Amino acid sequence: MKKQHLFLSVLLATVLTLSLALSACGGTDNDSEAAAGSDAEKSEKIKVALVLPGSISDASWNAGAYNGLTYIEENRDDVETAYVEEISNEKAEATLVNYAEEGYDLILAFGSEYTESIKNVAAQYPDVYFANTDQGENLGLPENATTFAADESAASYIVGVLAGYLSKSGTVGTVEGFESPDLSSNTVNYFAGFKSIKPDGNTLNSYVGSWSDVEKAKQTALAQIEQGADFIYASGDAIGLGIIDASKEKTIYVAGYGTDLNSLAPENIVTSVIWNTGITYNHIIDDIKAGSFKNTIYREGLQEGAVTLADYHGTVPDDIAAKVEEIKEKIFNGEIKLG
Repeated sequence: MKKQHLFLSVLLATVLTLSLALSACGGTDNDSEAAAGSDAEKSEKIKVALVLPGSISDASWNAGAYNGLTYIEENRDDVETAYVEEISNEKAEATLVNYAEEGYDLILAFGSEYTESIKNVAAQYPDVYFANTDQGENLGLPENATTFAADESAASYIVGVLAGYLSKSGTVGTVEGFESPDLSSNTVNYFAGFKSIKPDGNTLNSYVGSWSDVEKAKQTALAQIEQGADFIYASGDAIGLGIIDASKEKTIYVAGYGTDLNSLAPENIVTSVIWNTGITYNHIIDDIKAGSFKNTIYREGLQEGAVTLADYHGTVPDDIAAKVEEIKEKIFNGEIKLG
């Protein structure tokens, strides 16, 4: 009996040991599967790089582009981002190649000057997606490249309406960096909105010949003010800072561009046209993940929420603000046609 009891004890211990060993092996497999799943999730992240022609401190074009990158970081858990500033046209192609070689899935080039570089590099890296902005049309880009832009026509029209109500001289202006399809459209609609309120008003349009020459922009704005302009729509990059300086010096109204600039001149800046580039980045990324990336133009505006007008910060009387809201609804329902 003692021998039998001893045999059963040894057998039970052996079975228990084997059971624990198998359980441990099973746990290792599960852990491996979990780790593999985690790695798979990481590999599904979209790596997004942003190439900028200017500085993110310009409070305008480049700052808005960078804010869009921050927006997708905060609103998605499937992206990994990087950016580089002040890349000249001469350095663009090498910069795009570097990001492609580093394994980025989507490369956003934030300027029309990069078009030829996009064409060349996209053709070399067919498995990488490219997008550049500020184009009126898709200029023969490869299938893995697209363009994107803000539809700022409605917002610009409303800025013109504000100018019409707020201008005492009856003369308003716009100061732009260079002539471009998108900014030209903004100017047309801005002037149309102004004329809808002041049909006999006078309009001025000037180009600085630079996106970053703050002093030249200030002098250009002062020249318009000498001609009677008491409201200027500032269109483009760091030049807006010079226009704002002129507005403070001569006490006129300004509409900013890119980000809410009111803090730079609280009594002068009535609003700013803001493109939430993150909304557009989101749509491009979603299309890449869904396999429906478009070799076309991604263009969204005020009605889609991609373009907004900054708060008036108390610079616009309530009755005028109410009239502007009515005009906005007329634009949305098609009663007002834009150029």
